[in-house]
Amino acid sequence: MRLLPITTSVALATACCTAQSQNLAVSLDGIDDGIEVQSTSALDISGPFTFEAWLKPIASDVIFRKDGFDNLSYQFAGGPGWGAVGVNWIHNQAPGSWCDTGNPSGVSGWTHRAATFDGESLKLFINGQLAQACPMPTPIPDSAAPLRIGWINSAFGGQQHYEIVLDDLRIWNIARSESDIRATINTAIGEDSAQDYQGLVASWSYQGSLQDATGIHDGLAVGAPTFVDGSAIPILFDCNGNGIPDGDEIALGVAFDCNGNGIPDNCDINAGASQDLDGNGIPDVCIAPSLTADTFEVSLSMGGVQNLTLNAGPTPTLNFYFVLGSASGTSPGVPVDGLTLPLNYPDSYLDFTLTSPNTSQLGNTFGVLSPSGSGTASVSVPPGTDSSLAGLEVNHAFLVIDLQAAPGQALISFVSNSAPLLLVE
Repeated sequence: MRLLPITTSVALATACCTAQSQNLAVSLDGIDDGIEVQSTSALDISGPFTFEAWLKPIASDVIFRKDGFDNLSYQFAGGPGWGAVGVNWIHNQAPGSWCDTGNPSGVSGWTHRAATFDGESLKLFINGQLAQACPMPTPIPDSAAPLRIGWINSAFGGQQHYEIVLDDLRIWNIARSESDIRATINTAIGEDSAQDYQGLVASWSYQGSLQDATGIHDGLAVGAPTFVDGSAIPILFDCNGNGIPDGDEIALGVAFDCNGNGIPDNCDINAGASQDLDGNGIPDVCIAPSLTADTFEVSLSMGGVQNLTLNAGPTPTLNFYFVLGSASGTSPGVPVDGLTLPLNYPDSYLDFTLTSPNTSQLGNTFGVLSPSGSGTASVSVPPGTDSSLAGLEVNHAFLVIDLQAAPGQALISFVSNSAPLLLVE
């Protein structure tokens, strides 16, 4: 179990909830309001990108557009006319230059919209969930026109304004992954942290100004944009229900995310998405395996040996190990002293490994670990073994027996991962 400093947790909770209650968003009236950002080479996107924003559409279609008098470069949309999320380039919606999600039910109020492009495929996300993917082979046209937020001004639509409430609008020059999007979906990116995010081109948090957190793409007001209460934006990913976004907990080290999927390790484990056989609070996938093998396949006709290497970590007391096996899989496993041995039972092969250790077929499968917690064992298949067993997979795992944990009692203090062995002709 990993303990977190109480002061850190309290400080984060205070910072989170205070910021949430004071959060602002920008409101555009759909009549003559808008925001304009002067073009730069960074906004002249021709390759991978990510567009994302929190959106509360009222009568909105276009979130932002970059175009000139006769040329649309790219457009990020979200509203009934364009789907919950839509992206296109080229005005005539040529094949390979347009993608949208349609209007799925349940998308209303504050919703996070995102689009990523890796140079070939466009992916659209609603509230951090992939909603649509489209091949997009058509190149993105160049344009030196301004980026217009909440309004357009071109020969292909004239001047139009969209009624919209918007927050945390961001443009990246990389295609972010789903876990990346989720990790920052409720995270404020300000001037003090913008440099920490690779590929961030612009980030507008609209906390009383139109400033860009990178300091390069500040917005210019068109009409009279106003700032309104944005505290109703939901916290989408808060797996432990403490009111603090998972991404914030991970970023500040209050929660751990060893596999980088944007979900705190303890939530992965509790949801059954990650195994934690030894109960140490760290997903097993993030730890070097404690049981390794030099081969995973042995011939029944020719025979062979699988050599196993055991590593349970330093053992301050005298500890025994026992290598066991199962021919019926590894899940759900066998609960032992609060841990889970990844071998299924009842199983006749497990009975055999339990009653026949340290034999010609099960070499050194019961013994004493070294002070460093290591050991070796082997599983031998004699030549000419019954060919009807071809295709059978057996799995082995070891457990550690601590005879000094409690007077007169033996405690299973550690279980390893499983190592498979496939029997072939």
